[in-house]
Amino acid sequence: MPFRPNVHDELTLNGVTYRIAEHPAAPGIPYGQEGRAGIVYQLLPADRSAGFQPAALKVFRARFRTPALVALSARLNEYAQLPGLRACERTVLTPENHPDLLRREPDLTYAVLMPWIEGPTWFDILQEKRPLPPAQSLALASSLTRILTTLEQQGLAHCDLSAPNVLLPALVNPQAASAVELVDVEQMYGLGLPRPESLSSGTAGYAPAHPTDSLWSPNGDRFAGAILLAEMLGWCDENVRQAAWGESYFDPAEIQQDGERYRVLHRALEAHWGKPVADLFERAWKSETLADCPTFGEWQLILPVTAEIQSAFETTALVSAHTATGTALAEAPQVLPWAPRKEESFDAIFRNAIEAYRRREWALARELLIPLVQEAPNYVLEGYTPRALLAEVERQSRRRPVAGWVWGVVGGIVALCLLGGGAAVLASSGIFSSAPVNPLAAATLPNPDTVQRSNPPAGSITSQPAQAPLPTYTPYPTYTPYVVPPTNTPPPTNTPLPSATSTKSAQPFERIIVIGASVQGRDLIVKCLGEGKKKVIIGGAIHGDEQNTVAMVESLYQKFLLLSIPADTSICFLPALNIDGVKNNTRRNANNVDLNRNWDTKNWITDAQGPTGIVPGSGGAFPFSEPETRSFADFLLQNQSSTETLVVLMYHSRYPPNGLVQPAYTIDSGNYIPHAQSATLAKYFASSIGSTFSVTYEGGYTITGEMINWCGEKGLTCFDVELPDRTQPTIDQIQKHYEAILGILNNQ
Repeated sequence: MPFRPNVHDELTLNGVTYRIAEHPAAPGIPYGQEGRAGIVYQLLPADRSAGFQPAALKVFRARFRTPALVALSARLNEYAQLPGLRACERTVLTPENHPDLLRREPDLTYAVLMPWIEGPTWFDILQEKRPLPPAQSLALASSLTRILTTLEQQGLAHCDLSAPNVLLPALVNPQAASAVELVDVEQMYGLGLPRPESLSSGTAGYAPAHPTDSLWSPNGDRFAGAILLAEMLGWCDENVRQAAWGESYFDPAEIQQDGERYRVLHRALEAHWGKPVADLFERAWKSETLADCPTFGEWQLILPVTAEIQSAFETTALVSAHTATGTALAEAPQVLPWAPRKEESFDAIFRNAIEAYRRREWALARELLIPLVQEAPNYVLEGYTPRALLAEVERQSRRRPVAGWVWGVVGGIVALCLLGGGAAVLASSGIFSSAPVNPLAAATLPNPDTVQRSNPPAGSITSQPAQAPLPTYTPYPTYTPYVVPPTNTPPPTNTPLPSATSTKSAQPFERIIVIGASVQGRDLIVKCLGEGKKKVIIGGAIHGDEQNTVAMVESLYQKFLLLSIPADTSICFLPALNIDGVKNNTRRNANNVDLNRNWDTKNWITDAQGPTGIVPGSGGAFPFSEPETRSFADFLLQNQSSTETLVVLMYHSRYPPNGLVQPAYTIDSGNYIPHAQSATLAKYFASSIGSTFSVTYEGGYTITGEMINWCGEKGLTCFDVELPDRTQPTIDQIQKHYEAILGILNNQ
């Protein structure tokens, strides 16, 4: 049985008892990060007072789980003292040192225990387009250069350098021993290191176009390292950030081509750091072999001499952004050197941080949260953890402030376009009022003297009576975006839902969750709104060539983000389950597996059928053989157990002329038995959008290993929504689907 831990499950490793950590942005879900070779889980020591530190447990996939990891890890341990290689400090779980555990959990055989390194990856910075000041760009590049120079001088190479494999601990802890750390070191090249059984050809966006070069060589890092250094150095330039492709700065298809992105980055390097730096990047870009690329010693000599790297991360600049109606603060994403006074209780500080967050005082919230994250990152208070709240504050603080009157104009335009009756909407909204709405201005921070600490986290700081309150702050004006009222269109009457149980609305609390990775290493990103226990999960592009489903899910996400959701609900959006297929416009994933034939159902087969007939192997080698289906199934089951009610919608295309809505089902003696609640909601949804309801899909072929069949067998409320065609969704179509989903949220 696969290793699928629950939050707070205990594991005793090397005599230390650890607990599986909770995901900082997804309560109830284990904190695991999926990569090409396996999943890394965060472990927290059960007894924090003993001085044990959080650890990382890397659980390998079957083809990477080999006995040779024991000898490899013994050699890698020799390099753990080199700068940026803390991930080489490791213990392998073997039948000799952990027999009882491995009998219970055989998938942990040859798993690796390592230090947990806190901090974002370079991939996170690229994805968020998070700006960096020049001092930080240079400090990160200088740190990476020193690491790679040391490796090169020792005859070593990482051999799979890429944005996800570069951690940036200095961005959360200025005192970090190294501003940059490298992870996923199992492919390292070095004298005496065994050649990996499965060699990496590099990560898209960082692998060179040299046809004959092997990356497993002393020069294996030179090209990818040059790309990473150029990205870091150029990231302080707004033009570079805006030109970035996404998962890397360059689109993999344009590597070593003379395109516009290359020219933008080259110009930025020359403008900020001088022609010699730009020339080094050009040498790597135009190289014909890895040996043609500059050495990292050359990079180290050419880079401008920087001040102490640590100092680049110790101060935060606050930039005033004045608007017509008030002043807001836009915070640069750096770490403040603030720490709480010892006499202040942990809970008191945390409550003040939560209150500052609710008042949108991002700088103050960040000041308060940083030491809390270092002390007890996963402690829960009022439904928040310090780590998750700090991540949300970071994201919110990067939003550009917008004047209140702008929100009013935007809201009025949206109302005119989507709802009709624009004049009435504008008149009733109050956006022309001279006094902007400011419901949060009167809020005050609670006095720490009056706060009682309850259920302190094990091993955290001891609660003491607060002897002095935190300093009080006068909040700057904040403005609530204009909210378009719900449509007056009456709900469908032919298939009514039960009467509404909640009509209270709230502005969505927004968070981003990475639930896993695709075959080619792309993140499976889920965007969630709200914090309620009544949840709807909406997915798209289980088939990569059904790309209008991505547009539909993204459009619904944007619409719910702009408007309101019932206060006791939450809604999550996965725009593309088959993200590799979307990138390549193929029905199946990068392993040529149909992700809607790979679910663990009673009728699963490996040679499944599709629109073109039987495709050998399209069901996968075994149920849930694919990381995409495995990650999504885990996400659904975890939400099923942690929510009061859960409804899952999966968008497909196409089913002319009006589309199709099909509920979850089971099969008994060849008969399709619809899941009762799924059928009720599917009928409602079909009638709301003017589509056809059917318990079966009449496509002329047999479907096996299907997601909604699996949902039916698991008792999950779920239905498929087949769009009529593959054209991009219209405004009217999006509005109908939005209203139907809102009806489900209101009536769960």
